[in-house]
Amino acid sequence: MVASTNTTQITFEFTNRHFEKLYPKTQEKTNLIIKTHNVTGSFSIKVEARVTSPSVTDSAIIQMNVLEDITERIRYVRDLFMLNPECLELNEIIIQAQAALNNNEYDRANYLLDQAIEGCKYLLTAGPREFKLSKVTKPSGKLIISIVMLTVILILVLVYYLIKQRKKKKGKKRKKKEESETEKGMLG
Repeated sequence: MVASTNTTQITFEFTNRHFEKLYPKTQEKTNLIIKTHNVTGSFSIKVEARVTSPSVTDSAIIQMNVLEDITERIRYVRDLFMLNPECLELNEIIIQAQAALNNNEYDRANYLLDQAIEGCKYLLTAGPREFKLSKVTKPSGKLIISIVMLTVILILVLVYYLIKQRKKKKGKKRKKKEESETEKGMLG
């Protein structure tokens, strides 16, 4: 068995390259160990098997996408945050990226790390923030007088309304009393 690609930065090793006999309708297993040397991207690997008797050759092409070492990238982002304390508030993103890596979600882990780096860049370029609190001022004399006058007017209106309601009730009671006396006088 032989494996090949168009770059020298990838090497191959089979755990078992040679099989003495392979009977019809049987299978043999081997592992192909692929080692990359500081290379990322997509590559095609041609795996070829040759049989001597009868003379037969078969091949397959494997598409491989080599990702950068995410563990190393997480370490880099942690170091970046430690050197820039302004970025420490983004540490939760690193924790999420580590969890994604542990779940073999490599694209998500890379995406989260990109977001953490961009967020840190933003925090660093935004510079120190100054918050200006508006000065609390005392209410003016005119405002206080207006509020007091409005309160007094509301109280007077309320008192007037209550007195008017009370007079109406007394008037109704008197009227009922007079009507009942009139009815008694007519009956008696």
